[in-house]
Amino acid sequence: VISLVAPHIHGHEDEKLAGLLMILGAAPKQRQNWYSREWINTTFVGDIGAAKTELMRSIIALVPGSQEINAKHSTGKGIIAIAERQGDGGATLRTGAIALANGRICGVDEVGTFLFEEQEQLLQVMDKGYFDFRKMGINQRVYAKTPLLLTANPMGKGGKWASPDGISLDEIPLKGQLIDRSDLIHIFRLPRTPQEIREYNGNKLALASKHFRRNKDGLFDSIHLRKLLYWLKNHNPELENVVF
Repeated sequence: VISLVAPHIHGHEDEKLAGLLMILGAAPKQRQNWYSREWINTTFVGDIGAAKTELMRSIIALVPGSQEINAKHSTGKGIIAIAERQGDGGATLRTGAIALANGRICGVDEVGTFLFEEQEQLLQVMDKGYFDFRKMGINQRVYAKTPLLLTANPMGKGGKWASPDGISLDEIPLKGQLIDRSDLIHIFRLPRTPQEIREYNGNKLALASKHFRRNKDGLFDSIHLRKLLYWLKNHNPELENVVF
């Protein structure tokens, strides 16, 4: 199944598996426990140009109704909910992408560009599956059991890891509590040694020679995989009977 996820992107099998786990969610037994969170939050962080965004878009495209936003062009409050004043003096609650993707996936690209104050807006919904909105006379609890797939670049020069041999938590531009609420954190690195670069370019060239059927958004057309994942999620088969 992993080979069917974004086949136009070389490697990243672990990250593709993470996307499948997000889609399928928790095991049936865990979903029945009221105190257990049944969705999986994932963060992709790594060198700029390492296909994080493309892989994120390919994963959320597998779940119809999912949402994608770019933190550079959004605000922490805007992707949760805002209140708009009406002409008669009242106010209307308008929910953002996370609530609209309830039960699906919401991809937040470049989340590291949010200030820490804006990142705080995501904490409650990532952990509890709802947020309490209390502004402009509106007192409303909005439910959003939405798995979040976040992407971020390191704080190093040029959006890359400072060292080729290791990473530091200080390089990850995310609030500590947000990192804690990410169940899966995957590190992306571009090839750096001459041998790694040659192998990488060779694999990219091999992929470029293949023909992948793409949808209107330019992503791999994965209608058969979407149907399979829908069946798996709704029939809850034993994992040992499913080959990933």
